[in-house]
Amino acid sequence: MKNFFLTYIFLLLSFSTSFSQTNEINEGLKYISEGNIDNAKLLLPELLAKYPNDPGVKYLHAVVLEDGSLALSIYKEIISKFPKSPWVEESYLRIIQYYSITGDTLEAKKYFSDFKKLFSNSDYLPLAENAVKVAVNQKRKNTAIETLNEIPVLSQKKDEKLPKTESDNQNTKKPVEEKEQTPSKLFSLQVGIYSTQTAAKNEVEKFTKLRLVASIYPKKIGSETLYAVIIGEYKTRQLAENAKPIVAKHCNCIPIIIEK
Repeated sequence: MKNFFLTYIFLLLSFSTSFSQTNEINEGLKYISEGNIDNAKLLLPELLAKYPNDPGVKYLHAVVLEDGSLALSIYKEIISKFPKSPWVEESYLRIIQYYSITGDTLEAKKYFSDFKKLFSNSDYLPLAENAVKVAVNQKRKNTAIETLNEIPVLSQKKDEKLPKTESDNQNTKKPVEEKEQTPSKLFSLQVGIYSTQTAAKNEVEKFTKLRLVASIYPKKIGSETLYAVIIGEYKTRQLAENAKPIVAKHCNCIPIIIEK
């Protein structure tokens, strides 16, 4: 009877601890969803001390990390070491979003395929699929532009040129005038993409504090609208390319050049 009573007490305490632990983690995640990253960070040291090997605490830790590559390693640890954890689906989504944002479409597709097989009814599947679609479409667009830029322009031979008449000179001026009236394309650096405008706005504020010109750029993917966070406006692709290393230091990511 005594052993039974002790076992009962132990199970009761275990349940109570587990319930309290989940509540503490959920409190941190709630702060994050509201954009209160600083409050979530305040909870983290105590949680890490109490439950260092808990997948929920690890997930919360990864979410508040500013270094995307470190966060990525934690998400991968969760899906490999804690496959039954309630945080696995969200970890898969974060991994897919990371690779989509950094332009690594092969890894994004690979993890999306695994995610779909394991969690075919997950509520996070549409978000993961949209992230991959945006990355693939952006890569195709960039590849097409780069290919076009590689096509050589054939110069005319001097001996084929004919003397220009006055009417020829007038005709050649018109296209120049029309070209001046055509609005020029602008390029920006995409540093993140989010499912809610609130999350994107919080990121914009973070970059604004760093004195970077950041803004939200909505992207329509099917019936879904995603919100990209972009830095700067550049008149040429080369200027945007030159700015990538500078922006990368601030976002801890690999910025993607987009055409507006």
